Amino acid sequence: MRIAPEGWPFVLIGLAVTVLLALSAGFGGASFNPTSRSLLGWMAVLTGLLTVFPLYFFRTPTPRTPEGEGLVLAPGEGRVIHIVEMDEPVFLKGP
Repeated sequence: MRIAPEGWPFVLIGLAVTVLLALSAGFGGASFNPTSRSLLGWMAVLTGLLTVFPLYFFRTPTPRTPEGEGLVLAPGEGRVIHIVEMDEPVFLKGP
């Protein structure tokens, strides 16, 4: 799964906040005391879960296009890079 470049700042900021909260709560160290630092621990878990949303939102899945004759496919993603006025004789019968 690829992530769109526009989403990386959101992912990295969320990850940095999660790591800072986890280190402040004492996760990963021998001095972790769940009773005195439980608020920071829960905040780290919550921000970690919230960091997953930008990963889902900014993903760029590989499109699966159906193959076969007589199919009309609409471009659902991408960028418009060229606009040309043309005559279409079958459906529009004009410019």
